[in-house]
Amino acid sequence: MILSCFSPEQMLFLQKITTYCDMSTIGTHIKARRKYLKVSQRQLADLSEVSINTITKIERNEGNPTLDVLEKVLDTLGMELTTCIKNTGE
Repeated sequence: MILSCFSPEQMLFLQKITTYCDMSTIGTHIKARRKYLKVSQRQLADLSEVSINTITKIERNEGNPTLDVLEKVLDTLGMELTTCIKNTGE
């Protein structure tokens, strides 16, 4: 099974995202936080160690980031999964 390659922490993260967080709007929350912090997409990409193309896709809700990428971006912005959960009305 492909999920067996994830650590227990990543599995918990994945379960929380798929259960509570509306992935079609998570990019909107990330973009709003980035703008609030006055950070450019380029700066966020550099700080998160992901490509600017990835950041752009995530913010447009077009991306399908891996758990590692999503964790890096959220951490860089000082966000937690609970932020996404709260902002989606759960």
